[in-house]
Formats: sequence, C-alpha cells, structure tokens
Amino acid sequence: MRNNTSTALHFSRAAAVYHTRAELQRAVARKLLQYLSGPVEAERILELGCGTGFLTGNLLEFLARARIDAIDISATMIEQARREVAASERIHWHVCDVWDYQAGAVYDLISSSSSLQWMQPLDALFCRLASMLKPGGRLLCSLMVEGTLGELHRLRREIAPHKSPRDRLPTIAATVACLQSAGFWVSRSGQDALQTEHNSTEDLLRAIKELGFTGGPLATSSTLLTRGELKRLAERYDVECALPGGKVGANYVNYYFEAFKGATERGPSGGLVPAAFHRKHAEDGPSVYWWRSARSL
Repeated sequence: MRNNTSTALHFSRAAAVYHTRAELQRAVARKLLQYLSGPVEAERILELGCGTGFLTGNLLEFLARARIDAIDISATMIEQARREVAASERIHWHVCDVWDYQAGAVYDLISSSSSLQWMQPLDALFCRLASMLKPGGRLLCSLMVEGTLGELHRLRREIAPHKSPRDRLPTIAATVACLQSAGFWVSRSGQDALQTEHNSTEDLLRAIKELGFTGGPLATSSTLLTRGELKRLAERYDVECALPGGKVGANYVNYYFEAFKGATERGPSGGLVPAAFHRKHAEDGPSVYWWRSARSL
C-alpha cells in the first residue's frame, strides 16, 4: 500500500496543538456515536487513526466493558492521547499503520473518526477491515469526503492547474461502493457540512498546516505553489469566500456510517438486519447489553 511517511510526519508535528484546536474533529467524533444502532454488545474494539483520543474517550465511556485497541501512525499523537484520555486498563495503544497492524484476534466493532480519508485506497482498506471483524461485526466510521475545502481546491486548480494534489477525497457514492464490494451492508448513514471561520485566508492556511492537513497525496503535488501563486490564491479566497464581519469560511463535508459485515435477512419487524447478528440474538433471547444513548455524551 502507499507510503504514509509524509502523513505521519505532518500529524506528528500537529500533536501538541491538535487536541485543543481541532474542534471540528471533536464534534464529529461526538456525533459519530449517534449512528451506532443499539443494543450494542462489544468485547473487542479496534479504533483506527485515534489521534489524540477524541473518539477513544467516547468509546471508553459508551461501551463500558470493551477492550479498545487504539492505533495511530504517529507516535506523538499516541503520546498526547495517553495524556488526554483517562487512564484505563481497557485501552491498549499501538503506534502502527493500519496496513501493518497485526490484530491477533477478530473484533466486534471497528471504528474511526475523521481518519479514513488518509488510508486510501478504500476498497483495499475495507477488505482488510472485513478480515479483522467477526461475522456480523460492524464498522462505525466518519470520514471527510469530496467537497471538503472545496473552494480552496477549486481556486488552486484555477490558479495552478498543473499543481493539483495527487489524490482527491472520495465521494460518498465511491465509499458506499467500496463497502459493498468488501461485503458490508450499510445500516445507517448521514452527512453534514461543518464550517470553520478564520480571520483571513492566511489564517486558514496556517490552521490547516498546524492541524497536519498539508501532508500526504491529498494535499501535496509534485511541485509546490510559488509565493506568487499563494498570494493570488489568498487574494481571491478573501473575496470569494468572505463571511459577514470580515472573516472567511472553510467547509468540511463529513460522511458517517454504520455497516455490518455479511449478508442480511428479515428481522422480527420485517426490516433487513445483518444475518449473523439477527441469528445470534434470536437464539440468545433477552440479553443484558452495556448500552446507553450516545446523545448524552
């Protein structure tokens, strides 16, 4: 798979400020748990791209008995997460690329917030994650999709068309197609567009850099923008993306989904449910689950 050294380096540099300044990613991690359909029974959870622990802390509280293996490609992000997330013997931290991670056992739930876009190609990624899940296991993920920083990317293409980033963010349709080809059934999904405000385009570009978003093939091309090109981009963005009060806005489009591994069948209410999940709980009868509403987080 692709070399993620550049991505790891940029996020490592961002670790010191990420937890306090990445408010959008914090909000997305909180909202993601609303897509988890209950009741939920999970003994083992894998979290991909845990960063400084926004989702990790929520999972720790939300699923009160599960073991969580939290992995991130950046050692400094993991170090920061250890400081930010309440100490617990249920969390096991791993500095590792998802492509190299050796699970050792299969999981009930694999989750990730605002990270999968850095782990492309998604078709290969979802096949790999399917191999790590139990039959009927689920994915609970959010990722940034096409439209994120759309005006910034549009202006960059117009000003320097020969210097576009090597890759693009996935579309929602492409993400769903990759899930289905890997054998997943999407049970719940949604999207939103969140906006951040900045004093100027220069301030926006600085914020993106500080949060580690300027590394990897989604942000870089083989040739850097010149100072003149950056100046023209900033001048146009200040005008075309102006908000009331003299600020500029930046939009982030997020896709949220819960997806089950395996085939589906008709549940008691007549709707489609994951076959393995339905059979297990139909045989078990009433069970005690460690679950409560994500909206309280």
